Order: sequence, then C-alpha cells, then structure tokens
Amino acid sequence: MKQVYLLPMLLCAAIGVEAVRGAGPAPLKGEGASFNASELMVSSQDTIVKGQDSTKVAYVREDDPKMKKKAPTVKKTRISYKRDVQRASLSKQSAEGNMIDVIVMQSGRVLRNLEDVQLAGSSGNQLSSQNFIGFENMVIPFEGTVRFRASNQMGTATYDREVRFTVMEQGRWVLRIDL
Repeated sequence: MKQVYLLPMLLCAAIGVEAVRGAGPAPLKGEGASFNASELMVSSQDTIVKGQDSTKVAYVREDDPKMKKKAPTVKKTRISYKRDVQRASLSKQSAEGNMIDVIVMQSGRVLRNLEDVQLAGSSGNQLSSQNFIGFENMVIPFEGTVRFRASNQMGTATYDREVRFTVMEQGRWVLRIDL
C-alpha cells in the first residue's frame, strides 16, 4: 500500500506557508502524489495572523523623527468609576475659581430630590443644599466621590448610585451625571 503524505501540504496551502524544497526532486509526482515531510521547514516562532506572517522585523533609526514613539498621554481629568449611572462627564467651565458643581439629570431635567447625598473629597469643602451640590476650595490633584439615592424614571424603584472622579487642573468644573 502506498503512503500519501498530503496533510502537511494541505495544511501549508491552507495557512499560506510555502514549502521549502531541498536539492531533491519535486515533492509531488504523478497521480499518486507523495510529499516528503522533511522538505517543509516552518520555524516554531512563525505565526500567521489574518493570513499574514507576523514575524516581520522593522528596523527604526533612532534619529528619525517620524518613527520616534510618543509617550502615552494620561488623561488629566477623568471619571474613574460609576455605578447605576448611564453617563457621567466632567467639563471645564472656566480657568478661574476652584470648585466643582454636581448636576444630576434624568430625562433632560435637573433632579433636586436626591436622597442620602454623600460627598467625599480628598480636600476642600463639600456643599450640599437644595440648589447646589458640589465641592469648593480643593487642592489639586483632587479625587472625589458622589453617592446618592435616586428613583428610576417610572418612580417605582430607588437605586444607590455612585460616581468617582479625579481633577488634575485648577478651574471651575461641572460634573454632569445622567441617570
């Protein structure tokens, strides 16, 4: 019985790797094709990603300004955590001042009937009244947390909600929380 070694050849054809031929005759002969497995050379480091060889080597000159890698930029002011909140954003209103206004919105309206409002900050004063919720006189960098309870749009359930944020620049900021 004749042994046919087509599996390595089919595998190579399926992944796009060409067989490296030795000095001997061509690996396929006639109708009863045979394939010599020793003629196939694939490095164990070679990988195929989306039909392309991923072992390409690029040489970059250090003095080439186009190829210099930029340092990753760190977002200065950010929302680091939110719970049971659809969206939260920090926007700078002006460079003057040193305060953060907290506005809670639901269906396009400002909510004033928040329950159990808790403000925690790394510095400064926390203010909570009927018309204003926020922080003032903070020291930068400032990390703050706003916790409160608010009902859903139908008014059938009340959820504990939380937003944590970091401010790295002086100014007047608005923290908008959309439920």
